[in-house]
Order: sequence, then C-alpha cells, then structure tokens
Amino acid sequence: LDAGLLERHVRVGSFCHLVKALADILEQIPEDETLDNSFKALALSLPEEGSIARQIGQNTHPDRVHRVRRDMLKRLGNLLEPILATTILSLDDSDANDLSALGNRALSNQCLNLGVAGNSPDMDAMAIVRFSQAENMTDRLAALSAMVMAWRPGTRELLDTFRTDFGDNPLNLDKWLSLVARIPDASCLDQVKAIYREADFPRANPNRVRALVGVFAGLNPVQFTRPDGAGFDFVAQVVGEVDPLNPNLAATLATPFRNWRTLEAKRRDRAESVLNHLAKRSGNSINLQDMIDRMLAKEK
Repeated sequence: LDAGLLERHVRVGSFCHLVKALADILEQIPEDETLDNSFKALALSLPEEGSIARQIGQNTHPDRVHRVRRDMLKRLGNLLEPILATTILSLDDSDANDLSALGNRALSNQCLNLGVAGNSPDMDAMAIVRFSQAENMTDRLAALSAMVMAWRPGTRELLDTFRTDFGDNPLNLDKWLSLVARIPDASCLDQVKAIYREADFPRANPNRVRALVGVFAGLNPVQFTRPDGAGFDFVAQVVGEVDPLNPNLAATLATPFRNWRTLEAKRRDRAESVLNHLAKRSGNSINLQDMIDRMLAKEK
C-alpha cells in the first residue's frame, strides 16, 4: 500500500472518529432539560470559517478550511438527523409563551440548519415547508439560509421566490442580498457582480452595498480570496467607486483585506498587489488611504 495513501486513510479514520465522538456529545444537548434552548442552539453551532482561519493564523487556504468544515457539518448532520428532526417537530408542536418562544425558535432553526447540512432530502423538505409556511420572517429566513449555506437542490428557486415576494421591503432585500453574497459556489462572484451592476441597484445606498459587497468580502472567504484574484479585484473596484461618495463605507469595504498576510503565498501575493494598486490611486479619501497604509505597513 502506498505510504501516502496509508497516511491519508489514517487521517480520514481519525477525522471520522473525532466527528463521531463530537456527535455523541451533541446528541445529548437537545434533550438536556437543564439547559436553556438559546444556549442549546449556540452549543450546536460550529465556528465560522473566518474564525477557524484566524486560529490557524498563517499560510491559510480558505478553500481547505471550507471543505473540512463542510465535511464535518455533513457528517454531523447525518449522524444527528434523528434527534434533530425530533427536536424540530417537538418545538413546532409546543405551546410556547412569549418568554420561551425566542429560545425555541433559535433551537429549532439551528437543528434545521445542521440537518440540512447533512444533505438529507427529508431535512430539505422540512426546510422548504418552513420557508413556505412560516408565520414570521425569522423562521422563513432561517430555512432559506440553511438551504443556501448547504447549497441544496432547489435553493436558487427559493432565492428567486423570496426576492419576488418580499424584496420590496428594504430590510428583507438586505437579507436576500446577504444570502446571495454567501453562496458557497463558484458562481457566487458572477451573481454578486450582476446584481451590483443592475440598473436599479442603489449603489449610493450604504446598506445595500454593505449587504451585498461587504458580506461577500467579509463572510465568503473562499470566493473573496479566489486564487485567480477575481474576488479581490471586484471588491477593490467597488471600493474605488464608492470612495468619492462615501469614504467611511469605502474603508469598511476594504477591511476584509486586513488578513492578507495570513493567506497562502499565491493569494497573499495577489491581495498585496491589489492593495498596492489601491494605495497608488489618485484622490483616495483620508479614510481609505489610512486603512490601506495600515494594512500594507511592515510588521514589526
């Protein structure tokens, strides 16, 4: 047996063992009557990709972080599906008073999120029902978010439905923009670009731009830090366009570049090149120039 292949099998075996051990612990949480439901929801959540990358600290590959986290979510969702489904149904049937409703909703939605991550058609069906029949926007958005983050079949149609039915409300539109910006698929950047360039997209509205471009740069590290540099280029272009209109917003949109030194070499070089190009633009606002200069300053 090839030594490299053997090492890989050992690593995979250890990973599966660790996930099973974690699942055995998490399985006890939903039915633990000593815990508040809001706390249970947090306990069933995994750290976001950005937090994991910050813990690694150097030479990070966002796509690898994404794959490992996604694989763990899938395995946990599969292992925990029975208790997750039972918990969702029990909370949906409960007569929650106003004080406990918030915690019940948080736990139910987190169980749905983890279950959908397991790539289960049954959990997908529960999410679609919740999206269609929810009596409040929190539950509807939670179901849609679960489908988006796992990028399950039929999700694009759900996104289109949400925009058609609820996009006239600015707050709902911001939520929709933020979900599109976090799509874990290679098509995400093209979709974000297309929306930003729509004739009726309010590019002078800080909330709309933050919801789309800010979330893309800050919460979709795989697509923002694409090795080809297309994510960096797009955000830098938007920063340059926004700066004359709203320097504070431009500096905020540039903020996700601050971790460029922690990336692996190819991404690191590409990000530095984009930042240097931004730094040399004539007419940069004080806010933006200060942000870029601090990001490019040599570490002591």
